[in-house]
This record gives sequence, structure tokens and C-alpha cells, in this order.
Amino acid sequence: MDDPPPFACTHRPERQTSFLTRSQAVGSLAQTVAASSRPAILVQALSVLGAFMIKISDEMREHINNALANGLPCLVATTSQDGWPHISPKGSVMVYDDTHLAYWERTKRATLDNIKHNPKVTVYYRDPATRQNYRFYGVATVHGDDPVRKAVGDRVVPLERQRDPDWKGLAVLIEVTKITNLAGETLQED
Repeated sequence: MDDPPPFACTHRPERQTSFLTRSQAVGSLAQTVAASSRPAILVQALSVLGAFMIKISDEMREHINNALANGLPCLVATTSQDGWPHISPKGSVMVYDDTHLAYWERTKRATLDNIKHNPKVTVYYRDPATRQNYRFYGVATVHGDDPVRKAVGDRVVPLERQRDPDWKGLAVLIEVTKITNLAGETLQED
């Protein structure tokens, strides 16, 4: 007999085997981690299941975090409520951690409105001189008065920070679910 597919529940052979998707299994384990007195062991289990598949590389981090200084601000693509694409340069895009990008939303216009209706975004980076290019696909969350907003605000590049001297902006955190190059080849996927 072939091995069961990942996440098959076969501990009770008298019952029909049920299957969990990877995201269901990860979600269930994540809830257990939150309630556990021994989270380190469960975090290891999540890692084995591939819960942390996206890892923004050091090379990507270098390109993204220096994009504005190099004259190559990232573009953030969103979709309006009526389905129209919207692209906006965001000079404050940064690598927040190994699985997230973030930026400081100081204008609070179309991009922010679009995220409220549809949080799926694409962040585009391209350096024509080095031919490095990435599309980061992900799900955005807006952070107002919380520690994420402060953490992002504290890391905003000075040029962007000067454009919001009264600190009125919001932090947008993007959980990256897929990274491709411009040829459409998948580099990483959750």
C-alpha cells in the first residue's frame, strides 16, 4: 500500500481516512502553539510541516531595504473595489522579517482604500542595471496604534520619514505568500 499523503489521519483505520490541507494542519498547530506551555516544540512541528516556507533571502533583503537609496523605489499593486488595478510607488518598503514586507502608508489614499477592500497585494522590485527583479505576492494588514506600527515607523528610511513629520502614517505589513521573478518563475511559495 502506498504511503498516505501528507496530513492523512490514519490513526483510526476503522473510519474513513480524512485529509487536512497543509493550511488546515498549520492553522490547527498554530492554535495549539498559542495555548501551549511548551511552544518551542510545537514551533518545530510547524517548521517541519512547512509553515515557514517563505524566507526572504539576504540578497532580496539588501535590494529591498536599499531600493529608495538606489533610486529604485518599490511599486505596490492593489485592486480597487470595482476591479481596477492600481500601482503606487512606496519608497518606504522594507523587509520586516523573513516572511514579511512592510511600508509606511503616509498618503492614506487609493492604495490604503484598496487594501481595506482586498488585502491581496503585489510588491514589485526591479533593478535594470543588475537585472535583479522580484514580485512579492502577499496579504496586507494595516496597523494603526500598535507595536507593529511603531516598529515599522522606527525603521522607515529618513527621506520617507521626513515626509511625515507629524507621524500620522500607518504601517502596512505584508505576509509574503509567493515570490517570483519577472519571467514568472516561482522562486518561493508558501
